[in-house]
Amino acid sequence: MSKSVAVVTGTSQGMGRSTAIRLARDSSSIALVARNRTHLEETAAKVREEGAEALVIDLDLSDRAAAATVVGQTRDAFKRIDALVNIAGAVSQIDKFPQQAEIGRYGQPEEIAELMASWSHRRPAGNVSP
Repeated sequence: MSKSVAVVTGTSQGMGRSTAIRLARDSSSIALVARNRTHLEETAAKVREEGAEALVIDLDLSDRAAAATVVGQTRDAFKRIDALVNIAGAVSQIDKFPQQAEIGRYGQPEEIAELMASWSHRRPAGNVSP
């Protein structure tokens, strides 16, 4: 995926961080989305080490306006979105479990649908594999 732009959510730790770092080998630019700015900056440094440009977007995707913010900031920085990897909330954190259950049931799919709608006019490129 040379010269492509990916949005990866949940990139401040764990699977999201690992996915963003691995994807950086194949993409020229990655928008990193999560709540913890300090951890996002650490992820961004690793993404840059792999050769991709990183955009740090620290926000909470449980806020219904967040997806539009992600789309806007990513398009402003990179002019397009080619891929979305949604990992935010995939692994429950014990201190956030009730909130994450609500996000998974109600909020997140609609917000992520907005991200997808921003590039749904593009023909699907298929699966990305290591």
